[in-house]
Amino acid sequence: MTTEPVSPFQQPERQLSVGERIVAHIQRVAEAATEVDVKAVAELCERAKACTDEPELGFAKITPGMAALLFLHHNTFNRSWRPDWTDVLARMMRDGDWRRTPQGYGFYRDDGSVADGGHRLGAQAYSGTELTMSIYFGMSKSDVATLDCGKTRAGADVAALIGVTNAKEKEALLQGIWSYEKGAHIPSTSFHSPGEIAKEIVSNDALLTRALEIGRASVEDANDPLLQGKAAAKVAGVCLRHQWPETRLIERLDELQMGDFSSDKAPLCVAKMYIEDHRKPADTVTPQREMGMVIRGMTLAESGVTNTRKQEIIAAGKHLPDPTYPAGQKYPAAAAE
Repeated sequence: MTTEPVSPFQQPERQLSVGERIVAHIQRVAEAATEVDVKAVAELCERAKACTDEPELGFAKITPGMAALLFLHHNTFNRSWRPDWTDVLARMMRDGDWRRTPQGYGFYRDDGSVADGGHRLGAQAYSGTELTMSIYFGMSKSDVATLDCGKTRAGADVAALIGVTNAKEKEALLQGIWSYEKGAHIPSTSFHSPGEIAKEIVSNDALLTRALEIGRASVEDANDPLLQGKAAAKVAGVCLRHQWPETRLIERLDELQMGDFSSDKAPLCVAKMYIEDHRKPADTVTPQREMGMVIRGMTLAESGVTNTRKQEIIAAGKHLPDPTYPAGQKYPAAAAE
């Protein structure tokens, strides 16, 4: 009898998605729940079903085991679950940034299931955090359309309350920087809570302020600038964040915006001509691809390149380049500025 040869090649295991990883962890927490946890969950659900006339407000200590059971088995009539948001909330709980607010948990009187707080329950179970939460017992499923209809508070709103000026514009700029970094495969957190965004705005306030100033200044003396102020500010913000000396950044942006090139083969000239030729009505380059081409032209120029092929600029739009100020740059003294 012959046997089939065993292939030495083994298919690598597929990496779990964020949602799969979170649910698997929560399932383990639920399996480890105590009898006390099970009983407490049942009491919460029964109390909600008992509210046939008027709703009730109260507080309850929610353990990770209770949160896991509620999330997995009593969360059947809620909005779609976003794993990334549960991940953000869990990070806040682990880091000690969670604060008690009026936002607790709600339960339907119809069947005792969870009406509000699914993401928070998942985060409690995932982070292993025990919390005392406010509870609204007795909501009707017929009123579900009234849940979560308020205006979401953005990170800029929080930052403005802390005292940051021009917070909305700074948040938009920061999100643009993060988006570029993600596209260039530079490690960065792509999903933040409003509180985390506010912290990032505050900690990067000087950089964001200066990038906005540089962006506005780059269009003031240019008759026909390639980039408008906000787009130029994003380029400036990305470069400042990645070790560009301010004077070199300003000089290269001025070269681009003024169209003052040494030749039609200069990297920034090639980038400018290609972008202008492929904007509307051709509309084949997105603002982020334009940023990639511009940043590639700037880094080439700073590396001493005076002639470049159009294909190298085009490639930078498809695969966003690392914006770090080039080592061995043409101006070695610039790093000390």
